[in-house]
Amino acid sequence: MSSAHNSGDIPIKTLLPLIAGGTFLGMTIYESVKDIVLPEISKWQSHLITIAVSVILVTFLTYILLKKQNNLQRQIFLTRQNAESALKHLASIVESSDDAIVSMTQDGKIISWNPGAERMFGISADEMIHQTFNLLLPPDMPSRIPDIIKQAGLGRSTRHTDGVFIKKDGTHIHLSLTITPIFNAREYSGMISLIARDISEQMKREEMLKTLNLKQQLLSSITRHDINNRLHILLGYCSILEEKISDPEISRLISVIEEQSNSINQQVLFMKDYESLGIKSPAWDWADEIFSRATTSFSKDPIVFEISLDHLEIYADPLIEKAIYNICENAIRYGKKITSIHTWFSYDEDICTWIIEDDGIGVQEEFKEKIFERGFGQNTGLGLFLVREILAITNIQITETGNAGKGARFEMTIPSGSWRIGKH
Repeated sequence: MSSAHNSGDIPIKTLLPLIAGGTFLGMTIYESVKDIVLPEISKWQSHLITIAVSVILVTFLTYILLKKQNNLQRQIFLTRQNAESALKHLASIVESSDDAIVSMTQDGKIISWNPGAERMFGISADEMIHQTFNLLLPPDMPSRIPDIIKQAGLGRSTRHTDGVFIKKDGTHIHLSLTITPIFNAREYSGMISLIARDISEQMKREEMLKTLNLKQQLLSSITRHDINNRLHILLGYCSILEEKISDPEISRLISVIEEQSNSINQQVLFMKDYESLGIKSPAWDWADEIFSRATTSFSKDPIVFEISLDHLEIYADPLIEKAIYNICENAIRYGKKITSIHTWFSYDEDICTWIIEDDGIGVQEEFKEKIFERGFGQNTGLGLFLVREILAITNIQITETGNAGKGARFEMTIPSGSWRIGKH
């Protein structure tokens, strides 16, 4: 065996691991050429070196993989811990809630019944599991609840409703319900959530308030009737005195009495209208129909009404018809040369503007806001004041924007949610 050494340009290939951020990405080969002198080695020594390098690489790779696995396990543990914590929090809310929180299958069978439901109905979870919520409905009272639950079972949208239910002891309770189909990340899960809140006391207070309002209206009606009777008697005597007395001064005083009596009568009529504000719930109605009904009594006047309100529907107090009447009556009374009243609407994004315009003498700039004040005007000053009060119930604002000498222009600004475009 020769002891000579080999020399020359020797290519050297090195297997190196690729690591980024503590994560093993793979291996690469680094190649270089060096002028080195290599001693001659035996075959078994070459195998030994290869084995040693392989062991080192395997050990290193194992370390990297174990570290990566440990990080992954830690992430899984933290995720599971957070999920369990969130579930415990939600469970705590469900358990401690005063509301009844119930989950049902697609066909309406109850699968969970929280303590709030037990307290609300006096029925334990064991008694209600696998039963249907419809069992709690009074048999002698029609209800929309079964149909809403059925629709939710088909995966349709959340519904809010209310209804009367029976407790275990037979007493009735009034509940506000939210019935929702439960969806997972992608699709309908086949489960239904029902949340019920007891509004029995609220409904009792509302009924009591309605009763008090009715009593107040009755008392006011009787009072107004008595006042009107006495005013008519007073005015009758004034007419008799005018016929029998020739003294100009006394006649003037009688005229003052008649004028004040008529003013009192106007105040009584205003009280009747004002007491009606908010008594009935606001409702949707077509603007063109409101305007037509409000102006029917003006059919004998030589006024042309142009109505361009097709497809506009508004949400307002039923007295809005009275408000429109007062606007038109005010225009006819004070417009002097008025020959036509035109009404139309425009909208921009969420806001709709309903406009009523005439061709009369208009309103002077300094009076544009004062005309809506109570007591302002040549007559009683109650008409436009009442208009603003009626419209304010559903947050509709009214302003006068016309040009003096060219006619009055009333703009009613209707907020989002209180108007829509539809078809009759």
